[in-house]
Amino acid sequence: MLNLVPPARVANVRAITDGAAAAASRIPPRLTVWVPVAANPGDTALRQLAAQLAVYLAPPGYGEMFSELGFLDLVQRARSGVRRAELATAVPVELLDQVCALGSPEGIAERMQAYYDAGADTVAIVPATAEDPCGAATLNAVALRHNANQEM
Repeated sequence: MLNLVPPARVANVRAITDGAAAAASRIPPRLTVWVPVAANPGDTALRQLAAQLAVYLAPPGYGEMFSELGFLDLVQRARSGVRRAELATAVPVELLDQVCALGSPEGIAERMQAYYDAGADTVAIVPATAEDPCGAATLNAVALRHNANQEM
């Protein structure tokens, strides 16, 4: 299970686990990725996503990944003890774009497909709810787009 990762990280983990499974003559494990999603997010939804991501800036593994993505300064600030609320205001949309699926239903569908193409067996959608109670609009947009793709 992976959380808050770009598709490239999924591909890397898929290659490692498949290689280890082959070496052990075992079936590779299923790979699930949790992806925060927001259809056409406004400022409130982006702030919510940034606040949630801020929790993950300091922990080992996440911090290194975010550093590799070009956000070493945020990781260093988090690890130096800067408060989560302050970190959340510093999380740029560019970081959210790397580990979330944001935008139009078509853009979200393309992003979900990128995770599948990278080797995810399951993509779990975690809808932002700040502007979308219960994530209903996001989930409906994703479902409609998914259904349209299935009919093609």
